[in-house]
Amino acid sequence: MHVQGVKEITDETLSNAKLLIVGRNTNPTPFRGKIINFAKQGGRVIVLSQASDFILGTGIPEPDTKHVASQVWKASPNHPVIKPFGDEQFSFWKPDHIGTKFNFTKLSVGGIRYLLHCGGLGGMAWSPLVEVPQNKGTILLCQMQVIDAAEAEPMAGALLKSMIQYALDYQTPDTKPLRVLAANDNVTQVLKASGVTFTKSLEGSGPILVDASHQLSTAEIHEINSTLSRGGKVWLHGYDASNVQAVSDILGFKPTMSKRDDTVLSVALRGDNPLLDGLSNFDYFWATVQLGARRDYFEKGKPTAPIGGLDVLDLPTLDRGQMLGAPALMLDIPKDSGNIFFDGVTWDKAYATEPGKVCRIVGTIAMNMGATIDISPEREFTYFPVSLVNHANRAFFDEEAGDGKGGWTDQGPNNDMSYFLINHTGKFNGMDVTSVKFPVSQTFAKRPFLLIDPTRNNGKAVLTFTGGGHDTAALKQAKDIKVNRKATTLWFLQTACWANNINDAGKTQLRYVIHFDDGTSVNFDQRIGLELAEWWNPNQLAAAQVGWSGRNNMHSPIGIFVTPWENPYPKKTIQSIDAIGNLGNAQVVLLAITGGVERRD
Repeated sequence: MHVQGVKEITDETLSNAKLLIVGRNTNPTPFRGKIINFAKQGGRVIVLSQASDFILGTGIPEPDTKHVASQVWKASPNHPVIKPFGDEQFSFWKPDHIGTKFNFTKLSVGGIRYLLHCGGLGGMAWSPLVEVPQNKGTILLCQMQVIDAAEAEPMAGALLKSMIQYALDYQTPDTKPLRVLAANDNVTQVLKASGVTFTKSLEGSGPILVDASHQLSTAEIHEINSTLSRGGKVWLHGYDASNVQAVSDILGFKPTMSKRDDTVLSVALRGDNPLLDGLSNFDYFWATVQLGARRDYFEKGKPTAPIGGLDVLDLPTLDRGQMLGAPALMLDIPKDSGNIFFDGVTWDKAYATEPGKVCRIVGTIAMNMGATIDISPEREFTYFPVSLVNHANRAFFDEEAGDGKGGWTDQGPNNDMSYFLINHTGKFNGMDVTSVKFPVSQTFAKRPFLLIDPTRNNGKAVLTFTGGGHDTAALKQAKDIKVNRKATTLWFLQTACWANNINDAGKTQLRYVIHFDDGTSVNFDQRIGLELAEWWNPNQLAAAQVGWSGRNNMHSPIGIFVTPWENPYPKKTIQSIDAIGNLGNAQVVLLAITGGVERRD
C-alpha cells in the first residue's frame, strides 16, 4: 500500500487516492468541499481528533468543544470497526483516563452511524466515533485520542488499525427507498424530518413500513410476503389488540397480545440486534429530569410522551422471535428468508415533544433496514428584513409586573429579557451604568435578523400577544405587516411564555396569515412543541431551532426560537402578514421576521 503525506488537499492529490486520512488538529473545514466530493465518488475518509470545532457539511455532526469523556460505550456493537473489542476497552485510556475530547453532538436525523457513545448531564447525547456514508464512499469521524494516547494506551493503535482496515475494505451498501403504507400523516412527517427517502406505495424493492392506520389489501399482503420470501425487511408499526389480526397472514401465526405494566414509561434495549445499532436507552427515555439534581436525577421527572401502547405481542414460542427491549414493545421476528420488525413504540405521537430522539430513532432504524437516507445540502439565500417597527408594542425590559405596559410579557423585572444582548436596565448591582448601543443586526440559527432598537422606537422592540388570559393589555392581533417581496422562505424569531410543553403539545397558539398579491393567502399555525415552545429551558424543536439562550433574574436558561416557513408559491409576491394571537394558553412574543430568496446559481 502506497502512503503519501500532503499539506494541502487538491483534486490532484485525491485523483488516485483510495483513502484520505485527515491528521489530528489540521482542521478540515477549508477543504470540506473536496473531502465531501471525494467521499461521494467512492473515496474513504478518516478524520482524526481535532482540538477545535470544524464543519464538513449538512447532516454531518459537529464537535462540542466543551465535552470530554473518560467512559465510552459501544453504540453499534455489530460494526466491523469496534466489533472485535469489548466495551471496557474504550474507557479510562492511559495516561490520564481521558479517552476522548470534543465529542460529536448526536443529530436528529438518519444517515449517521454512531459507533460509540458517551454521556453527560444531557444524557447519552454525544459520540466520539461516527460514520457518515456519502453515496459511494464513507467518512469516519474520530475524536478518540488514537494519536495522543498511542504510546501509553495499546487500544489506541488497535482502534486506528481497525478504522483503516474498515475504510480500505469498505463496500457501498445497497440502499433503496422505504416503501410506506400509512394513512397517518404523523408517520410521513417524521420520515421526512428524519431524512428517509420513501414512496407511498409498494412499487420498488426496498424495505416496507406498514402503519396500523393503513387498511391492507390482499394484493399488498401478497407483496409484503413476497418481499419477506426474498430476504427483505418489513416494519409493522402501531398495532394493538384491536387491529393486530390484520397482519396475521404476514406474521405467519395467529397473534395475541397481553397487557404490559402501565407504570413503565420507557424502553430498556436488550441484546445486540443490528436493527438497533446506533441507538441507546437514552433515545427511548422520553421524560423531563432534574439536570442539576445532586441526589436524584429523576426526582420530579415527568414523561414528555407515552412510550407506546399498553399491548405487547405474544410470541407463540420463544424461538419465534427476539425481544429487543423491555417492555417488549419491539420484536424482531424471522419470516421465511426475511425479518419483521414489530414496533409498538408510539414515535408518531411523540414527535411534538421529543422531535430529536424520535427522528434519530426512525432515521437510524430505517437506515439499518437498508432504506436510503438523503439529507438535503445547505441552501443559500439572499436575505431581507421585514419591518415590525410600526407594530411593536413592548420593550425587552419590564419595570413593573401587571401594569399593562412596559416590556416583554408584563411579568416584571425578574422575568423579562433585561439582558438580551445588552443590559437594558441601565443598572448593575443597584448602580447606574453607561448605556450601550443595542446591536440590531444579529444572526440566530445561521439566519440574519434586523431587530428593533427600543431607544429609537419609543421604547417598543417586540410584538407581545395576549394568550390564555395572561397580559390582556397585550396585542390580540397585528394586521397588515408589510412585505411586498417574493420569498422562498420566511424565518420568524419568536418564543412563547406560559406555555405547557406537555399538556399543550401540538396546540396552536398563534396563526400567521400570509397574503399574496393575487388575493390568496396561506395560514401558518404556531403549535407548541413544533414551531415554538416555552421560553424557559428551550430545546430544539421538530420545526424550529433555538436561536438564542441566556438568562434573566429568575431563571436560566431562557430562549427564543427561529421558525422557518417554506413558501408553497415562491413565484408569488408576498404582500403582507397578519399575526392572529390569543388562540391558546400561551403568550407569543415576535421579535423579528427575515425573508430569503434561494440562490440557485
